[in-house]
This record gives sequence, C-alpha cells and structure tokens, in this order.
Amino acid sequence: MRRGRKVAVWLLGVAVLVAVAAVVGLHFSGVLRDAPPPDDADLRMVRLDIPPEENAFTYLEALQVRLYGPQEGEGGSPHGIVHGKAWDAAAAADLLKRNEEALSHFDRALECRRLQMPAATEGPDRGRALSGCQEVALLNRLRARWLLREGRHREALERAMAGVRFAQMIEQSAGGIPQWQLGASVKRVALETLQEMLAEAELPPELWRRHAAALAECGASRQGLADALRAEYVLAARTVDQVAGGDHGLDARLGWSGERARRSSYHFQPNRTKRALAATFRAIIANAPLSFAQRDFSGVASGSDPVLVGRRIRALDNPASWIIPNRPNMLGRALIAVLTPDYARIHEEKCVENVRVGATRALLALKAYKLEHGELPDSLDALVPDYVNAVPSDDFDGEPLRYSREKRVVYSVGRDLVDDGGVEPTDAWTREEMVFPIEF
Repeated sequence: MRRGRKVAVWLLGVAVLVAVAAVVGLHFSGVLRDAPPPDDADLRMVRLDIPPEENAFTYLEALQVRLYGPQEGEGGSPHGIVHGKAWDAAAAADLLKRNEEALSHFDRALECRRLQMPAATEGPDRGRALSGCQEVALLNRLRARWLLREGRHREALERAMAGVRFAQMIEQSAGGIPQWQLGASVKRVALETLQEMLAEAELPPELWRRHAAALAECGASRQGLADALRAEYVLAARTVDQVAGGDHGLDARLGWSGERARRSSYHFQPNRTKRALAATFRAIIANAPLSFAQRDFSGVASGSDPVLVGRRIRALDNPASWIIPNRPNMLGRALIAVLTPDYARIHEEKCVENVRVGATRALLALKAYKLEHGELPDSLDALVPDYVNAVPSDDFDGEPLRYSREKRVVYSVGRDLVDDGGVEPTDAWTREEMVFPIEF
C-alpha cells in the first residue's frame, strides 16, 4: 500500500513537470516565432503622377540654391527687417530686389495645382527638403509690408493670403512630419502678417469678409497631417527592415550594437515590431480630427527606454548574460520608442495652428463689422451669418473661440482648458499663442 502511494505521488510529480514543460514550451514557441507581416495598406499612400512642371516642388527646390540674403554685416536679413522695430524702406527694397528670382519661383509654385514631395527618405537630405521655404515666406511677408507702406493695400493683402496658401500646400505635400511642421511655421508668418495689416490697411469691408471666408479652408490640414504620419510610418517600417537586414546605421545613432540581439528571434521580431508600429500610427492618426480635450492616445504602443535597452544589448556580448531574463522582442520595443514621433506635441501644434487660423478669421470679420457698424459687436455671434458662417471654434476645448469687447481680445482657453477671461498672461509664449489683441 505504501509502495503504491509513493508510485502515485511520483507519477503525479512527473505529470506536473510534463504539464509545466508543455506550457513553457508552448509559451516559448509563440515567443520565439515572429508574427505574420502587418497588413498596412491603409498606411501607405498612393502617390499621384504629377508632371514636374505642374508640381510646386520643382520650383521650391530651386529656392535652396537661389535664395540669398544681404552681405554679412549689412544687417538687412529678412528676419532683421521684418521683425525689426523700425522700418527701413531702402533695406527692404534692396533685399527684395536681390531676391527677385527666389520670389519668382515662389509665385510660380503658387500657380501649381499641387505640391508633392518626393518619397520620404531618412538621412541628412531629409531635413534639407524645402529648406528655403521659411526664408522665402519671410521675404513674402516683407513684400507684403513693403506694398502696404507704398499704399498698395489690396496687393499687400493678396500677398499675405498667398503666404497662407503656400503654407497649406506644404502641409499637404505628404513629405512627413518635418514638412508638415514647416508648413505650420510658414502659416504662422502669413497669419501674423494678416493680423498686422488690420490696423493699417484701408480696404472695403467686403474684402475683409471675403478673406475671412477663405481662411475657413486654411486650418491645420487633417488630411495633410494624416498623410505626414503615414509617411513617417513608411520610414519607420523601412528602418525596422534595415535593422533586420543588418544595417548598422541606427546602431550608431543609439550608441549600441544590436548585432547579437537582431540574430535572436527572442530579442528581435521584425514583423511583430512593425505590427505594433502600425497600430501606434493608426491610433495617432485617429486623433488628428479631435480637439485637445477629446484626444485619446491609449491605443499608442509603449516602447522600451532605448537607453536601458542599450545597456542590456551591450550586456548580450557576454555569453553569461543570456541567462538574464529579458522581455521578448527587446530590440523591437526599443525601435518603437525611437521611431514613434512625439505625437502629443504634434497634436498640440495642430490645435495651436487651428486657434491661430480661427482667431485671424474672427479678427478679419470683426474688422469688416466695425467698418460697417462703426463699433465692435457685443459678441462673436453677431458676425454670423453675414461675416462668417459660424463662430470659429477653439481646437483646445471644441467650443467657440472667446471674445471680450471690453478687453479687445479674441482668445483661446489654451492647453489648461481654463477660461481666464482673456487676460494676457505674463508668459510670452502663452500670450503669443492664445490671446489675440484687437488693434483697430
């Protein structure tokens, strides 16, 4: 009896060990086996077949070699003159004269129906694409100010609006997040030019009304942002493939070698990594149309800290370190962290841009209203429908932009989503972004 009990216990122990081994085997067979490739057709754009002469990029690319400023030491750069406290008509005219060719390319680009960037690429040339656009946008601002000072107010307004259209083209160029952010920066220059003109330009109310309506189509391009994120995904997926193929370029950027890790199906699973990247970019794109208050990035995959992963990967050069437990797809998780853009900041930039555009629309409509009624309205609702089809919304909380006739401001609640009554804060960045004074 006692012998039979020992045998039963022994058999039970063996059964438990076999069961545990089976579970562990199943676990590691799944962990060691990479996932199927992702179905990412929705993240890959179909590029248009645009003849070079009809693609604005053809003319903007020339700006990189034809745009130049004054001789060093003259103090007449676009930044210095446009943002200077004193107006220097002679220096402005000289700068415009010496950049006639660059401005000609700018005007020719605006005549094109589309701006399409070349397929997104990684490397040093990526940041240089359209590098002359910021400077030529400042030159266009300078040209608008020069026309205004010459009494050619209608032409000055048209030049400022051309700057907005130019920025919109850049945002919709499908060149990636750097180009989308460049478009936002160029648009800021153009909108500031419009706002400055409100106090000086003597134009009929109908013209202000018409341009306020035109700005309704010039907010941060949701499709442009989505396409820029798709371009970033294509680059990210390509980088994963390059790492899997033995490309050490990313190793140099991160400061560690992943050679041993990339050969291990436990530490690096390219398809699983790309599937997580695809899910991450879809979650970011889904937030593009949402306000700051509505955004939800819970679907964004969390990568691993590249610094910590680097330490562990360097430790893999020691064979004894392989007994140290690491998370599956360790290298893939590090790549996700490195290749995922700063989505929260990008979304906030989108909201800020929409506030700038909406506030400028409101200011132009208020200018037209005041010209026709002799005073500002009690509320922005009075602008509907004769001056705007609806009160521009605040992309931070989704509500209409705020307005104070007494304080003479149009304002946004900003990132803290608190209505402070339009009081200009002491912080210059916040004041510049969120509160727009009425100076006419």
